[in-house]
Amino acid sequence: GILNCDDGRVMAEVLQGLEESGYRVAHRVIDSSSILPQKRRRVYFVAIRMDLPACERFRFPWLPQLKRALEEVLEPITEEQKGYLTVSEKYWSKLVTSQVYLEKPSDIVAVLEEPAAPLI
Repeated sequence: GILNCDDGRVMAEVLQGLEESGYRVAHRVIDSSSILPQKRRRVYFVAIRMDLPACERFRFPWLPQLKRALEEVLEPITEEQKGYLTVSEKYWSKLVTSQVYLEKPSDIVAVLEEPAAPLI
């Protein structure tokens, strides 16, 4: 991501550009799994003009660590619907031998009792 892109030079350039344009910049990596049933780490930027009083007062809000499970937000499904959610044996065989699955299966197949990896 942007934090490590080009050994951190991209991030430094973004921050420098904003600061040279008259903004105080705060950034934080937030994993949505603290409040949603999905693991999704993203960098959030807040840039406030340096001439505004809010510039010195801004702090990222505290987020509760809810660690919600995927099953908490899914609606119950019928037996008929389960058939639509099943992949073929051929596809499953290909999936479980893929490099991505072998490295981190939870990024491919969701566990209902945990936050899920991003779908897209």
